[in-house]
Amino acid sequence: MGFSSFLCSKSSTSIPAYPYANLPQVESIVTMVLPNNEIIEGVYNGYGEIGGIDLYERLAQAIYGIEANRDCFFSDGYEENFKKIKIVKTKHYNGESYEELKVSKSCPDQGYFYEEKDRLKLVMQSMIKSKWKDKKVGTGAKTPKKA
Repeated sequence: MGFSSFLCSKSSTSIPAYPYANLPQVESIVTMVLPNNEIIEGVYNGYGEIGGIDLYERLAQAIYGIEANRDCFFSDGYEENFKKIKIVKTKHYNGESYEELKVSKSCPDQGYFYEEKDRLKLVMQSMIKSKWKDKKVGTGAKTPKKA
């Protein structure tokens, strides 16, 4: 299986495969909300894992029961299972429940094969959002005083 990825449920921006996409890690830190409102958080690697957890297997377990595995996710009718994936870039996640989020569509760039203009756009969004978030939350984006 090659690279695959999703679009963020809230921002509709690509979730890059970290570290392979050579983009800031913050763009790949995600929160997946399962139908039972269980949350999985971590870095998305482009191979269906969030923080080392197989998202397809975990979603299958949430849908079919704890004994389910990734094969259950890809069994007959798996197209419907893809409509249950809801992944958000953590920087956009505000505690929404599963029902409040949109389905995450498949990323046409597979989280890796970006055109240069799209890669630059993701880098710029990352820089702008990080600076805005730091200022809003007050997490250390202070200007040092001159001596």
